[in-house]
Amino acid sequence: YLEQALNSAADALGPEHAKTVNIALDLTRSKLAAGQSDEAEAVFSQVSVSPNASPLLNAKFMRTQALMAAAANDYVSAIELTAGANEITEQVFGLKHPTHALGVVQLSGLQVENGQSSEAEPTLRRALSTLEGALGKSHVSLAPALGYLGSANVDLGRIGGAASYFARQLRTLETAFGESDSRLEPVLVNLAELQVRT
Repeated sequence: YLEQALNSAADALGPEHAKTVNIALDLTRSKLAAGQSDEAEAVFSQVSVSPNASPLLNAKFMRTQALMAAAANDYVSAIELTAGANEITEQVFGLKHPTHALGVVQLSGLQVENGQSSEAEPTLRRALSTLEGALGKSHVSLAPALGYLGSANVDLGRIGGAASYFARQLRTLETAFGESDSRLEPVLVNLAELQVRT
């Protein structure tokens, strides 16, 4: 669907139009999430952000570029790009807005993946609190923060805390997508690995 929408938007509006760029960035992220890094790179390499683009489109571009860097194991660049995008969303929305909090989760998640869990964990807790206040305690957008908090707690040797975060992430995803959705598999693996450790 996104590929067809991208082709239609590019033909009708041009490659630098905000709608075309947004669709291309969404398609890039979709390909990355599906583990299709080469296809994601092919889409992303065609993205051109106009110098007159909105700050939020620039932030989305930077976040997507960060995800591409992380997929290539370049966490230094990924963290720098995400931090830059977070500066934009903080200026546009403020610290307590869910859009900014989701960016903080992305940055902290990259830090966890890069072995910086002690730095990331308190920031993740604050971002989770912001998201809970704005979206409610069971909103699906909390799932990444819960998963990264679980991973950070594993890294920090807090197995009970990790199990609690992973269990909550599982309930959140089950509520949103059903018990047989493939997005639950990594969480189930994390919980099983914790059981082996205890």
